[in-house]
Amino acid sequence: MKLNLECSAVITGASRGIGRHIAHQLASRQVKLVLAARNEQDLNDIKQELSVYNNPVYVIKTDVLNKNDLHNLYDKSIAAYGSIDILVNNAGIEAIQNYDSLSGKLIEQIISVNLTAPMLLSQLFLNHMQHQNSGHIVNIASAAGMFPPPFSEPYAASKAGLIAFTHSLRMSLKQQNSHVSSSAITPGFVDGEGMYENGKSLGGEAPWYVGSIPIHKVATAVINAIEKDIPEQVLVPGIPKVAKTLQLFFPKGFETVSKKLNLFKTLVEVAKTREQVS
Repeated sequence: MKLNLECSAVITGASRGIGRHIAHQLASRQVKLVLAARNEQDLNDIKQELSVYNNPVYVIKTDVLNKNDLHNLYDKSIAAYGSIDILVNNAGIEAIQNYDSLSGKLIEQIISVNLTAPMLLSQLFLNHMQHQNSGHIVNIASAAGMFPPPFSEPYAASKAGLIAFTHSLRMSLKQQNSHVSSSAITPGFVDGEGMYENGKSLGGEAPWYVGSIPIHKVATAVINAIEKDIPEQVLVPGIPKVAKTLQLFFPKGFETVSKKLNLFKTLVEVAKTREQVS
């Protein structure tokens, strides 16, 4: 898909972190935007930032946990531009802590925000995209969905589900010879803003041999996925990729090596800190 002023995109979780950077990348290519998040003031701040690109930006206060809000986002997005070409499901939450300390409500919220909402929103926009015979759905997943880490059970499960959903939907669309497609973006630890930065403030900085990526690379991967129709962009440094191979073929060996090398130091430290303050 060629990105220009003829294209329009909806981004959830657009008020900060990865969503904000995706908005900048798309706006710089003159794509018309709909920005969705819970905090309307933050959305308006981002809209002001994006004014330097001189392209249309529409903000819609949205809580993805609320099904009425999802329908409202769909209706107002179509009303704003007449058509929507790109949906970026970026909104997400985590809870890095001991699983037995999580409330049932929080577990349900994580699954709903990270997996159920993207699936429901994709379904709403998919019918529209199929009718116009073009479109692309991008789901922001996580390396946690590829090799699930400790103290991240609901988050890892939701992101694994999001990756599987993306590939299954993509295969369905290919079987139908559709001009609509889907892509998953699967980053590891991301510097700059967001969950990893919050984790570092709790003493959870990743070991050097695990590494992290700058936040702008995630936004760039979104652009590449749309323009080149890439099924999945895995954004992790070298050792985690080796770890994934080890986990696939030698799962018990992976458990031993990951503990010995302290691969999940970040999550262990965050979980410990949160346990102490709870």
